[in-house]
Amino acid sequence: MSTNPFESGRVLTIKVKPKSREDEIHFDTDPLLIEVRAPAHNNLANKAIVRLFKEALRLRVEIIRGHTSPIKQIKIL
Repeated sequence: MSTNPFESGRVLTIKVKPKSREDEIHFDTDPLLIEVRAPAHNNLANKAIVRLFKEALRLRVEIIRGHTSPIKQIKIL
């Protein structure tokens, strides 16, 4: 059994903090804390989360649950 938390098909629970000073992923929290500069309205924070994972970790993700909540589930593609 693999222990890679970022393997394809894996679902992760994250907590999002919009309107932060910088875009950042905190790996030392449970669930993962994702800070994004984008505000929560008009889906901007959700788009920033997807972009952050792509740019910082070279991972494609999709939000599968919690589109309007700070607690979300993302799937690694």
